[in-house]
Amino acid sequence: MAPRFLVTSGNLLADRRFEYAQSYLNKNELDAALDILKQTSEIVPYWPVIPFQIGCIFMNIGKYSDAVGEFKKALILDPEDYQGCSLKLQQCQGFKISPTSLPEAFVKTLFDQYAPRFDEHLLQTLEYKIPQVIFNLKQLHRCDYETSLILDLGCGTGLAAEFFAPYSSWMVGVDISAGMLSQASQKQIYNELIEKDLLHFLKENHNKHYDLVLAADVFTYFGDLQDLFTHISHFLLKGGLFAFSVQSMKKIDQENIPYFLEKTNRFNHNDLYIDGLLAKNGLKIIAKQQDVLRLDRGKGVNGLIYLCEKENETLTSPTLNLKSTRKKPNKSFN
Repeated sequence: MAPRFLVTSGNLLADRRFEYAQSYLNKNELDAALDILKQTSEIVPYWPVIPFQIGCIFMNIGKYSDAVGEFKKALILDPEDYQGCSLKLQQCQGFKISPTSLPEAFVKTLFDQYAPRFDEHLLQTLEYKIPQVIFNLKQLHRCDYETSLILDLGCGTGLAAEFFAPYSSWMVGVDISAGMLSQASQKQIYNELIEKDLLHFLKENHNKHYDLVLAADVFTYFGDLQDLFTHISHFLLKGGLFAFSVQSMKKIDQENIPYFLEKTNRFNHNDLYIDGLLAKNGLKIIAKQQDVLRLDRGKGVNGLIYLCEKENETLTSPTLNLKSTRKKPNKSFN
């Protein structure tokens, strides 16, 4: 779960002053909030939340050089970057060099906090429909292909897995967020839930193979997808399916740029970059559909949803026996 320092400084007076500052921020009284935050910083100079908040205020009023100084202070106090200071620094500098991924601690904290309201917010407020579209594409183009062994990458609460669970004999979900996995476990659709960064998981488990790999709304948090696609290809049996989504670039942004990070902290990808990586890794595109992935501030987020097939041979492994011999255990995660 989120580290304690994101919730409290450990000093009651400082915490109260921080709450006062937040109340001013909510009323858009930035000067008053800034004064209180600076005073609070003198009480708890070790609390990374304060320079982060001050940096955000400086960004809002256009004082980017001052914001950079505050975000650097916060990053020194929070080297794992739970608050995403490195992303703020790059925003201040105009994203001259796009990051290749988001900080692991930042993503973990974001989704741990989001988990309890994730399904309701995504489905009802943001009109999220990627899982349904992915399932429809599979049924349309490969309805006869048996997906007994399924790997759900960035599984979240299991929104995509719910569509495929009736057709699976063994389903594994992997996510960086313990909060998300806790929600997923309650749905009783996974045989195994694993709390781990996706790339670390893929690198450590090459002896396992699957009929279907899902990655619904996951690659928006990764820029460079080369290693991910290479490892995913190794996980698939010949004829196995890979279904995923990406946010689309606008045509004006596409020239010679494989991906870039938006201010929303989500990556947009060039479809030529995606198509090239798929071909390089022996993944044939069966279907490639443009669609609105979800709403963001009331506007549709355009994206692409892919269904691909593994063309070349893959060594089999003992995990294939899961299809015929293993029964579903109680759901749990580490």
